[in-house]
Amino acid sequence: MDLKPEPKISGQKWKIGMILSDAITDISWNGPAYGALMEIAKNFGCDVSFKESVPPEEASEEIRDYAIRGFDIIFAHGGQYAASVIEVAKEFTTKFFVAITVKSIENAPKNVGIVLVDFRQISYLAGMIAGYLTKTNKLGYISPFSIPDIEKWKECFLMGAKRINPMAELDYAVAHTFTDVSRAKDLALEMINNGADFVYGQGHGPTLGAIKACDETRRALTFGSQADMHSVAPEVVVTSLVWNASLIYKAVAGSIINMGKIKPAYYYGIAEGGVYLAPFYNFEDRIPQRLKKMLNEARGDIIDGRIKLPKGPGVLMTEKLLKSKIP
Repeated sequence: MDLKPEPKISGQKWKIGMILSDAITDISWNGPAYGALMEIAKNFGCDVSFKESVPPEEASEEIRDYAIRGFDIIFAHGGQYAASVIEVAKEFTTKFFVAITVKSIENAPKNVGIVLVDFRQISYLAGMIAGYLTKTNKLGYISPFSIPDIEKWKECFLMGAKRINPMAELDYAVAHTFTDVSRAKDLALEMINNGADFVYGQGHGPTLGAIKACDETRRALTFGSQADMHSVAPEVVVTSLVWNASLIYKAVAGSIINMGKIKPAYYYGIAEGGVYLAPFYNFEDRIPQRLKKMLNEARGDIIDGRIKLPKGPGVLMTEKLLKSKIP
């Protein structure tokens, strides 16, 4: 049974709060979320508020503060906040809480909506590009943390690479951070020194670390992640795996505002427009038409379920909540 918010006075604005894991100047994850929040304020006439760089141990307090202050919808932007969302949602049953996460969340209260941004599919397509462009057949991949669903993104990346280049191998490392660029750069440099000529970092710190290593050495290419990062290093960023923060946040907020209720889950993959590949920019001439055709065909095969991709617990949970299969 869906819950309805507290009765609102005619003409009263919805109040929407958001907690972020880093500063809004983070161009990959938190910055786009902040931008989407500002669009929500403009498009729906809402009062909005955000809190930057909220550590997980303070999340419950900050989320609770929004609820106490009468905010109607509270977005927790990151899987590290999932437990706090559930804790506070149980205390404020007439408020709506939205968790953006790749983690499996069991037995969430009915006033909580889970948003899954699925990078498996786009990772497969990116792997195809990396598999084509590598000359050493050695690819590098840096994850922020060893989270089951993020591990599936890595597996899909390698699957895509091997579809184009069966000789492709993957050097894999975990940075144990979303934000430490220097740590990720060191890992990327080690991969490059070991022969990798394409190194991709997933998440803000790992992405920028990989880009810096590739740009400084000019011995490897890379992808941007979460946002279009072409401008960061145009000579080494082939394309970017972009999450469409504007579309996702406006769709979720709009659904809650217009319906007066929350869904248990919201899913965004390539078919929904939630993730996509940025333009090739400087590399347009290096991506042959036949590869572009293969990428387009693979996209369709993924959506139609002809390409079977591995699923982590977050995807399986979302399937259960939506009562439908995810390709």
